[in-house]
Amino acid sequence: MNQVTELFLSHLDLSLDKSLHEIVYDAFYKMIITGKIPAGTRINEKQISVYSNISRTPIRQALKQLETEKLVAYGLGNKNGAVVLGITQSDVQEIFAIRKSFETLATIEASKKMTKSDFAELEKIVSDAEEFYEKGEFDLIRQNFKEFNNLIFEKARMFRIQNIIETLKVYQLYFHEITTISDSRTKQAIDEHREIYNLMLEQNEPEIERLIDKHLGSSADFIVSVIDDEEENVN
Repeated sequence: MNQVTELFLSHLDLSLDKSLHEIVYDAFYKMIITGKIPAGTRINEKQISVYSNISRTPIRQALKQLETEKLVAYGLGNKNGAVVLGITQSDVQEIFAIRKSFETLATIEASKKMTKSDFAELEKIVSDAEEFYEKGEFDLIRQNFKEFNNLIFEKARMFRIQNIIETLKVYQLYFHEITTISDSRTKQAIDEHREIYNLMLEQNEPEIERLIDKHLGSSADFIVSVIDDEEENVN
């Protein structure tokens, strides 16, 4: 049994109330986004099927889903089967450069269009995050971060930008997952959301731009450091 198969079995949770292919997908996804299996690693479907006692059909379905999300690819070089692409430091820098541009534009536009009730809704999201942090409910914080971003894009009513950002969804999930493994970075991100909310109320465009650059820059730096650590552990 190779290391990838051992990792897969340790991440496989058959108690989940999901279809078998979704359970297999979850196991692979967590392994890839946390850097447990590095880019370039081949996934041996046959061996995983034998040791997990799962037929190759749900395994192949899960890998095909990961292929559409650009986390694995088939037919790379001389390697048969699925090969892990993972998320590299270059991916992080590119995606955050895109996010800085679009999120700055959307946040400024939303601040101009939001009503009093819209701001109340955004403030509640920020307050909820602060409460979740005090209770240590990090799964809820990850969902909360998504709600914060979604509301701003919704109120900006810039649907083409929203569609572009949607194509980065799998990376967004990964970034939220990684950010919340650090207590200090999670708290910093929540505080920055509070400050972004206040600046939106004031419609302070230069400070919104400055803070989003700082907010996303800090997130990118933290994620790159996590990838560095995982690569060192693998090597």
